Amino acid sequence: ETLSMLLNEDRKTGNPAALMQDLDGNTPLHLMIRRRSSLYLDQHLNEGWMELLELLVQSCPQAVGVSNRGEFEESPLVMALKANQYAPSDGPLDNFSHPRLERRIYSMVDTMLRHFPHAAGAVLKGANGQYTALHSAVFHGRCADTLKLVLDAEKQVNGASAAALLANTQGEIPLHFAAMKGEPPRSIYLLGNAAPSAVQKRDQSGLTPVHWLWIRFVSTLISLDDRCEASSTFVLEEHPEQSDCPYSNFCALENGTFESDLNLIRTVDPPLDFFRMRYIPPEITDTSICNVGWSERASSLLNNIRTRDDRREWTKEEAAAALFWTKAVSLLRASKSDQESRFRLLQTALLNHSCPPAIVEIVYLLFPEEINDIGNHGRHILHLAAMRRWNDWELHSRRANPTGAILEGESLKLLNNIVRLSSPQIARIADDDGRLVLHHVIDSFTAACASNVSGSNREIPIAAMLKILAALVKVYPQSLERRDRQSMLYPFQQACIHPINAAYDHTISITFFLLRENPSLVAASGI
Repeated sequence: ETLSMLLNEDRKTGNPAALMQDLDGNTPLHLMIRRRSSLYLDQHLNEGWMELLELLVQSCPQAVGVSNRGEFEESPLVMALKANQYAPSDGPLDNFSHPRLERRIYSMVDTMLRHFPHAAGAVLKGANGQYTALHSAVFHGRCADTLKLVLDAEKQVNGASAAALLANTQGEIPLHFAAMKGEPPRSIYLLGNAAPSAVQKRDQSGLTPVHWLWIRFVSTLISLDDRCEASSTFVLEEHPEQSDCPYSNFCALENGTFESDLNLIRTVDPPLDFFRMRYIPPEITDTSICNVGWSERASSLLNNIRTRDDRREWTKEEAAAALFWTKAVSLLRASKSDQESRFRLLQTALLNHSCPPAIVEIVYLLFPEEINDIGNHGRHILHLAAMRRWNDWELHSRRANPTGAILEGESLKLLNNIVRLSSPQIARIADDDGRLVLHHVIDSFTAACASNVSGSNREIPIAAMLKILAALVKVYPQSLERRDRQSMLYPFQQACIHPINAAYDHTISITFFLLRENPSLVAASGI
């Protein structure tokens, strides 16, 4: 009643007190959340708190988006999203995954965004660069329902989610945070579909959200092995909901009940905190430490889940694999190109130039029939692998760096595996543009060589390139005599279309190899 009376009097002044800031830049709404929200979040002391919040927000909705003068220039909305931090560390709110806590933070955020949705897309300046309420929601582990509130509010104002693509000083967007931390599948799904191009965004180390999903999954398996808990079992209380995606519906864990889903997922595979979320275990790439085929292990776990009848009892490693796979498939599905007539997982994984070879390997181990698929423009899977665009990080010589070891030669590894798995007959088939696999491979290799011009610390794996070319020529020697229908050049001529630069030594090796395999082409080409 007192607050209502003061607000009524305040309206008469025409100068809203709710917008006035103290020396630290805090408005009354900042102070209410910072100092009193813990009373609301505590189930014993919450009487009337939401009514007070509603009154204050309704009196001046713009106050929801006002930044203070602190290190992170936080708005009241951002403070609400991290409200669990304002309780004593030994208090009941220290359990950030408590369903009651998440529901009450949801109510606070809902009240604010109902009155002032513009706050959802407001760009704030923090110590680590620009950020938005969406970054804060993901970073502090808010539930999927709260993320949806923020995404919907920004869409209501802007028509799309620019916040989902805004990077911090380390190049990380909200989807990176969610993948790093191991947030639940629905959160990953919402972020991926809010901005599909976010799936292929790379941070400053060159890693995409899909890479971080893989790193996080392998880290979980390592942790379970270290604690000897990989084979520990648990029983689902209710049958999970089946998704509409045939690639992942067999590994659903969530049943659609907020409390049980939150407790289950965060018990089986709890999200990481800020201090550990960027850690990359050396076991992921260093076989001298751990000689484990992570892709084979993942596909074996997923295949066991898919083929069994009873899905009520799970091991912890199966649950970790199921959560990872549900998230990975949802991101690949979100990244599906409009040019793809239908969703085929292996095709999409290859067309997504940021998908790690380890995940592509799991796809063809689980769905080997897709290796024979023919996509748009008459292209087989081998054509798509040959066309994969190399990125700068693949050529960096930084084997001592975990990130460099993950990214080094990704496209080459993937192509090598697809060549090995594909029928030799595919090398004889031209796509609708009249191009053989060999023509696409030459384009990819020479483009990778040319990209080396500005990087003295890069290495071109020319020996591995020539090995793949040799394999293709061996199964179809006549390919050397087939002109590329785009340039109308023979393969050896196609390989030497490049500027005279530092790449010359590498592309001349490709040209020489192709010419050496069929020297008579010199005369046929009129040289």
